[in-house]
Amino acid sequence: MNLKIGDFVQIVDDTLEGVIIKVRDNLVQIKDRDDFLHEYKIHQIVKIKQPLDIYIDSKKVEQIAFEEKSIPNSRKSSSSKKSKKIPEIDLHIHELTDSTKKMTDYDMLQLQLETAEKRLKRAIENKEKKLIFIHGVGKGRLRNELSILFQRYKEVDYYDADFLKYGRGATEVYIYENRN
Repeated sequence: MNLKIGDFVQIVDDTLEGVIIKVRDNLVQIKDRDDFLHEYKIHQIVKIKQPLDIYIDSKKVEQIAFEEKSIPNSRKSSSSKKSKKIPEIDLHIHELTDSTKKMTDYDMLQLQLETAEKRLKRAIENKEKKLIFIHGVGKGRLRNELSILFQRYKEVDYYDADFLKYGRGATEVYIYENRN
């Protein structure tokens, strides 16, 4: 197979996809949508067309960094007069920083976790009821670390967010006021 730097690929028997950043001998290094690096043998990789949602130009990233998006609460009944919005916090690394060039995978993960914890604390202080943290799928490292973070807060329960909207890439957090 003729693979080169910049090709979009998917891993055979896995959902991981990304862009090739290095090819040497029989090994290929891939950067996934969460900016994590992975190394695979050439026979484990299939070239694909460029996914539309992997890369965003830097000007767009600057515009949306640290912004929260709101979505309508699809679980509200149609009889409610006004549908409440659930704040979305996108933890994809390109949403949190302009450049990851000098950041290790650990640094990126810590930035994502610090962002999540600050936003969760603010929600608790402001007596918000729900948040949605968008973490993506990847290998599940950020998702697991968020789970550990949420378990430290007794006033919090968390679940997978709406599968139809987010797939397995988001967690919905419920915040209780008087929970012992």
